[in-house]
Amino acid sequence: MTFVQLSWSPQLTAAYRLAKIKGWIDANNPGDPLIPFSVSLEERLAQLPEDERAEAQKEAGAQSALPKITQAGYSSLDVRGTRWLLVAY
Repeated sequence: MTFVQLSWSPQLTAAYRLAKIKGWIDANNPGDPLIPFSVSLEERLAQLPEDERAEAQKEAGAQSALPKITQAGYSSLDVRGTRWLLVAY
C-alpha cells in the first residue's frame, strides 16, 4: 500500500500528478494500491457531526479516504474473518 498525503487544492490533486506517482509505484512496487488522502480534509470532516459530513464532502468535491484506508489495511492483513482482541497493558 502506498499512501500519498496531499494538500487539498485542485492544483495538487490533479490527475496527471497522481498518474506520475502511480507510474512510479507500478515500476517499483507492482500491484501496490495508491491511496491519496488529505489530513486537513480528514481532520475537518472528523470534527463535524455525522449529518453535516456529507454536505462538507460535497462542497469539498472529495470523499473521506478513511473507509478506503481501513479496507486496504484489512485486505493486506487478510483479517476479514478474524476477530482480534486488543489488550492495553
